[in-house]
Amino acid sequence: MLTYEDITKNQAIRTYIIRADESLAALGFTEHSFAHVAHVAETAGYILKTLGHDERTIELAKIAGYLHDIGNLVNRTIAMTNKYFGGVVENKGCAESVDSELIGEALESVKKVDKLMEQFHVADSLDAIISLARRCNKYIDETAPWALAKDEANSARLSAVLYNLLECIRLLGIMLTPIIPDSSKSIKEQLGCECAELEFGVVDSYSVGEAKPLF
Repeated sequence: MLTYEDITKNQAIRTYIIRADESLAALGFTEHSFAHVAHVAETAGYILKTLGHDERTIELAKIAGYLHDIGNLVNRTIAMTNKYFGGVVENKGCAESVDSELIGEALESVKKVDKLMEQFHVADSLDAIISLARRCNKYIDETAPWALAKDEANSARLSAVLYNLLECIRLLGIMLTPIIPDSSKSIKEQLGCECAELEFGVVDSYSVGEAKPLF
C-alpha cells in the first residue's frame, strides 16, 4: 500500500518538486519547495484528522497535498490555453525535435505504468507518472509558451506546444485514476475530454474549461 512516507522518499518525486519550484519561480509564482509541499501535506492531514476521518483517508490527503504541484502543471497549462487561444487548441503540425522527445517519453511512460500496475507496484507506477510530469515541466521551460505568445507569427507553434501539454496531461490523468481518482476526474473535466485511449495524438483538438485547483 502506498504511504505518505513512500512519497516523501521517492527520488523522482523529489526531483519533480525541485523542477516545479524552478519553473514557477521563473514565472513569478511563490516558491513550491519541500518545506511548502510538506506544510500543505501536514495541514491536509491535520484537517481531516480533526474532522474525524479514518487513517487511510488522512494518509491519502497528505499524499495529495505533497503532490499538489502536479495540479500547478495542469492549472498553468489550462490557464495558458484560455489566455492565448480562448480555450481551444489543435495540433497544427508545427513540430520540432523537442516535441518528439516529449511524445516518446509519454508513450514509454504509458507502457511502463501499465506493466507495473499489472504487478501491483503502485509506488513504482507513481514514480513513472511523476517522471512524465517532470518532463512536461522541462518541456515548458524549453518551449517558453509565454515568449511564443508575444509574436503572432508563432501562433501555430504555440498551439502545437499547448496541444502536446494537454495530451500529456490527459495521459497523466488516466494513469493516475487508480491512485487519486477524484483528481483524475477533475483533470478530465478541465480538459473537456472524455477520451480514455492511452495513445498520443488521438484527440484532434481541445476545448478546455476553467482552470481549477486539482486537490
